[in-house]
Amino acid sequence: KEDLQEEIRKTKSLTDKPFGVNLNLFPMMRERSVEEDIDIFVDEGVEIVES
Repeated sequence: KEDLQEEIRKTKSLTDKPFGVNLNLFPMMRERSVEEDIDIFVDEGVEIVES
């Protein structure tokens, strides 16, 4: 969880423009559940999510 939050925060520090993140839906390639990632996106204020 912390690694994803860190990367989002790093990206936010580099721009004042909106940015998007990719949400991987393949269960065998995931470290966390989709719901956990979505919670992180919401908590960090990510406005654009692509899958």
